[in-house]
Amino acid sequence: MPMRTYDLDLDELSDRADAAALAPALASAVSGLPEGQREALELRVIDERDYGEVAASLGVTEVAARLRVMRALTSLSRLLKGVT
Repeated sequence: MPMRTYDLDLDELSDRADAAALAPALASAVSGLPEGQREALELRVIDERDYGEVAASLGVTEVAARLRVMRALTSLSRLLKGVT
């Protein structure tokens, strides 16, 4: 019979608590992004699509899709800097 451990992963619990606390600010920051950046970010990060699929979905080049995601992440980083 395999041994099952019930040790708590305190780092994981801490990360989950931090993420839960950050969720409202993150949702607000994402909703404040320009539409093209928000859509690109959602397709790439949330839907986990590759850049080719993001570009096709948005009707832009892959380079433009990458730029939109990069700009969205930069904006989110700036907006959330004081929250963490």
